[in-house]
Amino acid sequence: MKRRTLAVCLAVSMTMTGVMSVSSPAAGVAGFGDVDSDRFFTAPVQWMVDNAITTGTSPTCFGPDDPVTRGQAAAFMWRMEGSPAPAAAHVFGDVVAPWQQDPVSWMVNNGITTGTTATTYSPDDDLTRGQLAVLLHRLEGSPASPPPVQFPDVVKAWQITPVGWMLQQGITTGRSSTAFSPDDTVTRGELATFLYRYKGSPAVDIDDESPGCVTFESLDGINTIGDFTSFVASGSSRWQQSVPGIEDIRIKSTADGAEQPAFWLPPTRDVDQPLLVILHSWSAPYTQHAGIPFAMWAQENGWAVIAPNFRGRNDDPDAVGSHLAVQDAADAIDYAVAQPGVDADRVYVVGYSGGGMMALLLAGRHPDKVTAVSAWGPPHDLVKFYDFSRRMGRGYANDIRRACGGDPTVAGPVQDECLTRSPVTYLDSARDHEVPVFISQGIRDPFVPPRVAAEVFNRLADPEDRLSAEEVDLFGRGIVPGGLSDWTTTATYFGHGDPAPVFARQSASVLLVYFQSGHDMVYNASARWFATDPR
Repeated sequence: MKRRTLAVCLAVSMTMTGVMSVSSPAAGVAGFGDVDSDRFFTAPVQWMVDNAITTGTSPTCFGPDDPVTRGQAAAFMWRMEGSPAPAAAHVFGDVVAPWQQDPVSWMVNNGITTGTTATTYSPDDDLTRGQLAVLLHRLEGSPASPPPVQFPDVVKAWQITPVGWMLQQGITTGRSSTAFSPDDTVTRGELATFLYRYKGSPAVDIDDESPGCVTFESLDGINTIGDFTSFVASGSSRWQQSVPGIEDIRIKSTADGAEQPAFWLPPTRDVDQPLLVILHSWSAPYTQHAGIPFAMWAQENGWAVIAPNFRGRNDDPDAVGSHLAVQDAADAIDYAVAQPGVDADRVYVVGYSGGGMMALLLAGRHPDKVTAVSAWGPPHDLVKFYDFSRRMGRGYANDIRRACGGDPTVAGPVQDECLTRSPVTYLDSARDHEVPVFISQGIRDPFVPPRVAAEVFNRLADPEDRLSAEEVDLFGRGIVPGGLSDWTTTATYFGHGDPAPVFARQSASVLLVYFQSGHDMVYNASARWFATDPR
């Protein structure tokens, strides 16, 4: 990335996870689209990012104008001081979040806080500017300082010396030349600035090529498919109600000339926006309701959406990964990127089950058309999926038999046809073209063997990172192998309320995540991964 050096006397702020408002479409700095290059908190936020004090409220948002809670302030200060291990645990009954435990304990141990009462800290209450002054003053050892006479609004006895000390040290200049506003809530941008100045305003290298701020409010409370709909529920009316302005269009196939339906949502920002390609599952058409939350999220951020039908349910031989179906999906992408305001370099594809299969097919067969794909519980080898489904007595086997022309477990033209329709045949191409792939599966998936995600990972990963045959077999039985390298620092993009990840590994351009669930999809994980622009 292009960078420039900036030595300034500004200050910077930090944050925990959360949801922020949408910023200007212009790119920001420090990795956050809502941190402009000319604000008082610009260098402070960059400093916080560089020193692992903040990761933002989302992968692309910092929320500089949002309030800071007492719990967040504890975490920011604790990280600023190097995340030291506390000598003893706090006694506050209302401090329950895991990320708050060590920071609040450290503050108590060092005399920085005594809580709001003897048994409460009130971590979710907003922090005032006066309270922050006290916390920083105590962190410094409570030095004597003259009163801040230029701020006549600082009148409470407990505020006078801390605010006077901040003024004396150049940590604050007030909200104006005559007001400190001690009872106002401190913002994240202000907190960043205070912490940055407390540390002497060190020089920073500004990352000035950050994406726009992406938010996730529309996905609040929608963690998995069951939080929004049943797995195969379909119909246009709910799409139109949930995503105002979405259009039901027809795209002419370049393979056979057939008119193919798709949902299309134009972008709504002043600069070119990403395209989100939403792929329906095995047993539903393009009107499948499970795709709606992704479209809602895309609309929230001004992105474009295309949701192609690619020959509909996989009970038709023209579907099931056929050349016609793959070409329909590719034609839909071509249609979308030809529309005004769509960024052809940011085409993100997401699919669940049969949609995940199509996502992998696009990654392998059309790597030039896709930027990144997220596939959830996808069949990747129709021969193996036929055999598994037949043994389990499921109708998918009949769908595959009709599509391929017979029993694909017998070597010959039927098996060849099934492999031609299978992602496994094209994964080497996806790896060679370095297409970013997020492959994820529930460890208890009853419909697609859980070993599939591991097998896809192994085809895309560097040799030294691949899972052993024994480890793949254990994942296939729903067991997380023992003795795996520590994965807890790997970014999974799963968040609050999502099923718990049980294993993750990143290698080359592929991210593997197993999670505690069955045949399902986690909306926020895909959305947050796409928001990082995983090119």
